[in-house]
Amino acid sequence: RIKQRIGYLRFQLNLKANDIRRIIYQSPQILSLSQDNIETKVQFLLEAVAAGATLVYDDYGDNDNYENNVDHYDYRNGNPEFGIDDEDASCDSLKIVQTLIAGLPSVLNLNIQTLKDKVEYLRERLGQEELSRALLRCPALLGYSLE
Repeated sequence: RIKQRIGYLRFQLNLKANDIRRIIYQSPQILSLSQDNIETKVQFLLEAVAAGATLVYDDYGDNDNYENNVDHYDYRNGNPEFGIDDEDASCDSLKIVQTLIAGLPSVLNLNIQTLKDKVEYLRERLGQEELSRALLRCPALLGYSLE
């Protein structure tokens, strides 16, 4: 199970070994999360930071509904699919998510609804383009309380 989580971080998210060590050191409970839990959050983050992204629907807690309504990153062949045509934007989304997870590993421990609320709040205040830049510069933005 631990090898599977580390393998996902290393080979599917393309995180560097040093980043993975930091993630495990700062947030070891990530290793106990289910694969579906981690993948759902990563897919949400990829969609949320994509240029022009909009949140597709309200209930990301329902994995079946999520699977049916959101385009996914195809980890098997490395093709980003976000419902946008710009490959650079898709590549940038993955880089932002890599930076976000490496800089704030606890983001994967957040409840998906809490994560969605934070992203929506930041998107309303900053706009989509600035949201992506802000998360790249300061991943901790998603760690702050909304209250």
